[in-house]
Amino acid sequence: NEHGVEAALKRVDTTIAEREAARDRSALLDEKGDDANRSNEKIVEIRRTIDG
Repeated sequence: NEHGVEAALKRVDTTIAEREAARDRSALLDEKGDDANRSNEKIVEIRRTIDG
């Protein structure tokens, strides 16, 4: 199918896309740190809720 996902992937330069994705990830790590979702804080809060 000339309009499907596979056809679209064949038309793009994935090298450029991979490079841009790496830049985005790097910028987010710089901005948000390793734990952007504050997972450790959420786990502590969940445990407090469960333990009462």
